[in-house]
Amino acid sequence: MQWTWECYNVTIDVTAKAIEPARRVVIEWPGYSRQTQVEWTFQSLPIATRGCREPVT
Repeated sequence: MQWTWECYNVTIDVTAKAIEPARRVVIEWPGYSRQTQVEWTFQSLPIATRGCREPVT
């Protein structure tokens, strides 16, 4: 798979190692001297109510 950052005009090949929807994503992509593994973990956050308003109908 490829990831593209249009604002930098850069595309690289990445390999998905693990995908757990709404929990975790692990990829591997080229580093300076070897493949580098990157992991993102996600957690639910409470809905913020401060400063929020009901939609106007």
